[in-house]
Amino acid sequence: MPYTLKRFQCYPIISIFHQLRHWNVHFFLPFLYFPTRSSTLRDMASASFQKRCVRVCCFLWLVDIQLHTPSCGFGRTRQQPLSELRERTGLAIRVSATGADGPVLSKEERKLLRQIAIAGEKRDWPSAESYFGTYAGSGTQIYGAAMHAAFRCREYKKGAKVYDQCRQNCEIVSQPIFNLGIRIFAKLGDTTRVQQIWDDALKAYPLDDILASARISAAAEAGNVTMAAETLDKMKDCNVSVQTHHVNSAMRACWGWNDRPHKAAKYLFDLLPKFELSPTVVSFTALIGTYNTASLHKILSAYDEMKALHIKPDTVFAETYIFSLLQADKKVHLRASGTELLRDNSIDRLQAARDALTEFKEAGLHLSRVCAKVDRALKSTGF
Repeated sequence: MPYTLKRFQCYPIISIFHQLRHWNVHFFLPFLYFPTRSSTLRDMASASFQKRCVRVCCFLWLVDIQLHTPSCGFGRTRQQPLSELRERTGLAIRVSATGADGPVLSKEERKLLRQIAIAGEKRDWPSAESYFGTYAGSGTQIYGAAMHAAFRCREYKKGAKVYDQCRQNCEIVSQPIFNLGIRIFAKLGDTTRVQQIWDDALKAYPLDDILASARISAAAEAGNVTMAAETLDKMKDCNVSVQTHHVNSAMRACWGWNDRPHKAAKYLFDLLPKFELSPTVVSFTALIGTYNTASLHKILSAYDEMKALHIKPDTVFAETYIFSLLQADKKVHLRASGTELLRDNSIDRLQAARDALTEFKEAGLHLSRVCAKVDRALKSTGF
């Protein structure tokens, strides 16, 4: 049993963590860093090309860990397009790369790295794949760029193939390769490979914030609450600082898990103050996302707590909140009509949805399509 679970003695919850149900969810953009040498920029003659290179370097060194989906999606709270947030579990936070592994790249390899990175940034997989081509060198940075592009473009099978090529051609595999390998195989639902890569990574490198994030994200993909909790434990054992986004991601693992996911999520949410952390809008989104199985009182109480902390809702939270009020599963009911979403709900729940939508609109919040559908359906029924 994870130490995190034992330490705080939440015995009514513990039994839940031993009844896992596999549930694939869409969750988070990857993160990656590459070594960038100052001589690379000094070699560039064109001022315009220098600017372009700087932008690419920034893209490579400052990477988004996506942790807010909902059908929407978890971080630093900057709003992403809702279509992208539905794939992930959180708003973006930025992490600066502090290490660099891999061989010194040749001039041609540095050019190839830039080309693949730019294509990946544009989510242009055909171009990235074309640039990568039949590369068979030992530059782990090249493989990492191709895997990163594949992940951004949702070409997970192609990304898995690049990972296997890297392991075959590179004597030393950099940590970013392991990070992305975990995330890619998690997207493919291959929990055996995820565990294998995790074990290999821990043998090659000490646990750090980024590697732990990748493992918790993979646990969320599989709805593996126990693994998420065990990773938090391992972070504490290794003196790796637990941040809010790690707990947010662990809560995301509860979505759709078992018939009472809100109990497990609330337990994890209550760990935040124990880690001396403060919840964010992403935290409440992760929590509320499991509350479609909770009572109306618990849903309203969670939102009241959020407002008491002066945390403002965003579009992602709003959609998640409405889904939970209407006891709807986003994975199943995302494309349902407004009338279908209202069906079989009590008057109290419908009134709560009306009150929330009115509040969101008065705050100037942009409503998602789902919220707009519900808003229209409520009006047509007299709410």
